[in-house]
Amino acid sequence: MAGRVVKGVSWSAIQQFSTQIVQFVVAIIIAKLLTPSEFGVVAASMIVLTILQVVNETGFGAALMQKLDRDETDFFSVFILNVAMGIVLYLFIVFTAHLWASVFKTPQLETVIKFLGLNLIINSFVVVQRTKLFINVDFKTYTKASVAGRHSIWRNRYFYGIQWFWCLRAGCTISHYVFTINTIDMVDG
Repeated sequence: MAGRVVKGVSWSAIQQFSTQIVQFVVAIIIAKLLTPSEFGVVAASMIVLTILQVVNETGFGAALMQKLDRDETDFFSVFILNVAMGIVLYLFIVFTAHLWASVFKTPQLETVIKFLGLNLIINSFVVVQRTKLFINVDFKTYTKASVAGRHSIWRNRYFYGIQWFWCLRAGCTISHYVFTINTIDMVDG
């Protein structure tokens, strides 16, 4: 068991370290490529969405990890609850996007926040699979899925020649989608 824990911690450290490096490099490059106005729109949307993502991760995954006699019914219930929460939060974004745009005095924010808000739904699909990986101390698989998702933004830019501002908008959503699909495939496939 101690060996599994050490490997798990090592893979978790690799995942966190690679995520931080990629995010740092992306921030520097994006700051150089986007106008200050465009960068501000993306930053403002991330403020709102990060807060809502914390709400979306309501702790059901942690509750599953703590429960000793969990079964497939428990996993299914958490899956349904998280997807429902993701949809409700996205609807909240859709109906309040104009308010966020006026708070930040940025009309473009309304469109950007609605698009990036899709991540709330996408992320809700992976909670159960991520929890299963954590229960099994399988951080290696989690790291592989995470790193593949993070690097998808660059593949889209170079393979499809997308403009940087749209690459950042779409890349974030595509990154979450790739991570979700990889994790589901690796856990259930």
